[in-house]
Parts: sequence; structure tokens; C-alpha cells
Amino acid sequence: MTIRINGRGFTFEVDMCDEDMIVTMISSLDPFIKEGYPIRIIQSSTQALSKSQSFLSEDLRTSSELTRLADDVRKLVRTRRARF
Repeated sequence: MTIRINGRGFTFEVDMCDEDMIVTMISSLDPFIKEGYPIRIIQSSTQALSKSQSFLSEDLRTSSELTRLADDVRKLVRTRRARF
């Protein structure tokens, strides 16, 4: 996942099993949104044993959008955990 704030970005890669850390990292971006800095989230993923890759790019401008992203990540992690 790559996050851009005010033209500067950072990338982090974590294991999908670490739900609490991922949600904490996403939630910690809320002060930037409250200061008026939109946050661009660029996410890429691949399927196991597949050469295809999917990308998601989204600009978050409100705290509710950030909360929605954190909730979506929780759902994704739980879904993947249930499959394995």
C-alpha cells in the first residue's frame, strides 16, 4: 500500500494477518485529513499462483472515508483468514 500526503508518499508492506497494525496505521492518518490534506491510497494486490495484479487508487478527504477504508480492510482480512 502506498500513501501520499501533500505530494509525498510512503509505502508499506505488511502481512494480511496483522489486522490490528494495519487498522492502527490507517487510523493514525486522521489528523492529516482534519488539517485539510487529502490522502491518496494506492493499493495493489495479486492472487496466489496468478500473474494478474489489481490496483486501487483513491483520494480520502474526510474522516468517515478513512474509517470506511479501515472497516474494508478488517473485512478483507477476516475473509482471507476464513479461507485459510
